[in-house]
Amino acid sequence: MQTKISDKITLMLTEQGFTYSNWLYIDDDVRAVIETGMDENGLQGLYPEQIDLIINSHHHLDHTRGNSLFPRAQVMIHELEAEILKSDDLFVHYNSLDMWDELMPGCDVWEAFEEVGFNGYNRTYKPFDTSRKVSSLKDGQILDFGSVKAEVLHLPGHSVGHCCFWFPQEE
Repeated sequence: MQTKISDKITLMLTEQGFTYSNWLYIDDDVRAVIETGMDENGLQGLYPEQIDLIINSHHHLDHTRGNSLFPRAQVMIHELEAEILKSDDLFVHYNSLDMWDELMPGCDVWEAFEEVGFNGYNRTYKPFDTSRKVSSLKDGQILDFGSVKAEVLHLPGHSVGHCCFWFPQEE
């Protein structure tokens, strides 16, 4: 379901359930999505090849799982988490997938992934191409999409680099 925030910003509410996230679509000089916690079924009519920029609020799989759907988009995430999106090993570690058997005894990781809609990408933990260029966000940075501007707010807690985004014109 789509909810217009302004003429250039749309809140895309997922109807896919747990492990999928809601996201923002910004249709301005720079077309961007904030969060990619969707799969092909959650795109809601958006054309991924038209997206210039992906902004992830943090590295968790339910917020980054759809990065690979946008093949030409630049990826941005807070500077404390940029390396996580560039390394299979770091991604596995920081998402606690290397501790699965300890944390979830008796539960097969691949069955769990399939149950929540993550196909396991041919039974590897690789959620997207970690060789892709990832740029860093910093607290207080102004993102300029054209007429739409957003300020990066670093709010650690949920993850070390967790960010929110303030759109002053839209309040």
